[in-house]
Amino acid sequence: MEEIIKLTQLQSGETAIIEKILGKGRFRHRLLEMGFQHGIEIYVEKHAPLQDPIEYILKGYHISLRSEEADYIMVKKINQEDNRRRNRKGNRRGNNN
Repeated sequence: MEEIIKLTQLQSGETAIIEKILGKGRFRHRLLEMGFQHGIEIYVEKHAPLQDPIEYILKGYHISLRSEEADYIMVKKINQEDNRRRNRKGNRRGNNN
């Protein structure tokens, strides 16, 4: 069984599936409105020079979050072989069609 981890634990170039959004109120609502929803594929594009913020790609658009914000997003990492299969099928970097 794959381990559920914080989004901040992923490295640049890794892909994961969003499992859960923690937090409450306006902050959680804002994350959901931006597309951070259960089952969505998310790709870690790059980290800023001091590791904060982190740029992600989901649903085909780029978004940067501070590490303290990304800690509220729980994900399951996709291994490289699963990622290659998804890319061959046209489901690239967050396009969840």
